[in-house]
Amino acid sequence: MPTAALIPLAGARTPTPHVVRAVAPGGSLAPGELLLLRIRLDAPAWVYLLSQKQGEAAELLWPRPGTARHASGEFELAESGSALAIDPSALGIGSQLLLIASPEPLSEGRLRVEPLHTREELRMAFPDCGVDILPIVVEPH
Repeated sequence: MPTAALIPLAGARTPTPHVVRAVAPGGSLAPGELLLLRIRLDAPAWVYLLSQKQGEAAELLWPRPGTARHASGEFELAESGSALAIDPSALGIGSQLLLIASPEPLSEGRLRVEPLHTREELRMAFPDCGVDILPIVVEPH
């Protein structure tokens, strides 16, 4: 089973999405900052990032279907060659990101999960996968 970790970074929009600072575990983003992510894997895996708004089922955020698996190591989330920048305000209050690193490809149906609140619930939903949860916290204006 691969082990996976989400590494959150605060970013700015201009001139292109770029990292401004690391976000400490449990840390928050300032209003207007973007969320950029790196993923650390200890073994090759198929990687899926899901967003979950409070009380709603999770939605696949990344990657696009058919993406090849990733080698072990650390990499930035990217779409079409540029950093995948997530606007945390679009996710809503109480939202979180779910990371699933699977030794085998997972179907879209398998990734449609009911609301999960803890790392343990995510681990139980995907028992053969490495998982991580990142709560999204934005400082008030």
